[in-house]
Amino acid sequence: MADFKAALPKPGSWSIGESQFDEGGKYLKLSIPLESVHELCGHLMAMADDVSKQKTIKVWNYNTQSAEEVTGIVFTSKGKDGQYGAFGQVNPQKIEVTAEPF
Repeated sequence: MADFKAALPKPGSWSIGESQFDEGGKYLKLSIPLESVHELCGHLMAMADDVSKQKTIKVWNYNTQSAEEVTGIVFTSKGKDGQYGAFGQVNPQKIEVTAEPF
């Protein structure tokens, strides 16, 4: 991967663990270094502006208590299973923006 150019100056991390509340279930913890927050926001905005990154996704509508399809982006990150649950690094490849959005 010699051509990989990271979007963030310092990578973040994510993990999935057991919920700390009484309802049970899982939770997602996303940790982003302060010096990478603006770049992550810019990366997400670049994904939203790039039509090739837009996908039809399903989200849960709490008002209707059902899934609905919307247009969105899918942010993925590799991970592993460990002793305390799944975890991984947030280190997306930089998206080269060729024009300013309207």
